[in-house]
Amino acid sequence: MDLETFRALLTTEGQALLSVLQDVEPGLEHVTLADLRRERPAALVSAAVEQVRLRRRAAAKFGKFAPRLYFTPDSVELSSHLAVSQYKLSRVLDELGVVLIDAMSLGSGVDALVLSWSHMTEAVDKDPLTIEITAGEPAGDG
Repeated sequence: MDLETFRALLTTEGQALLSVLQDVEPGLEHVTLADLRRERPAALVSAAVEQVRLRRRAAAKFGKFAPRLYFTPDSVELSSHLAVSQYKLSRVLDELGVVLIDAMSLGSGVDALVLSWSHMTEAVDKDPLTIEITAGEPAGDG
C-alpha cells in the first residue's frame, strides 16, 4: 500500500468501506467485493480488504485494539504482542520515572503507539507510510 492509498482509507469513504468489510465473514468477501468494486475505486477496495485481513491476523497480538489500528504485512509479523509493549513501557517508566525516549525507527510502531496512550510521544522514521500508519487517525475527507 502506498501513502496516497492509506490516506484514502482515512477518509469518510474509506472508513465506511472498512466498516462494511469488517462485518463480512471471511469466506463471503468475494460476494461483497464484486458490488463494492463497481461502486468504489478498485485500489481503495483492495487496500480495505488487505487492512481487514491484517487486522484479523493482528487480533491475536492486539485484541480489541486490532480493528482500530492500521498494519502492513511486515508490521503484523514484526510487532510485539501488546502485553510485551506495555511491559516494556511500564518497566522503563518504573525504573527511570520521567523519561525521554528517542526512537529513531518505529519498526512496527506498536511501542510508540502504546507509549502515546499515556505520554506525549514523538516518533521518527524514514518511511512516511510507517509514520502515518502509526498515527492512523481517521481525518475525514480533507
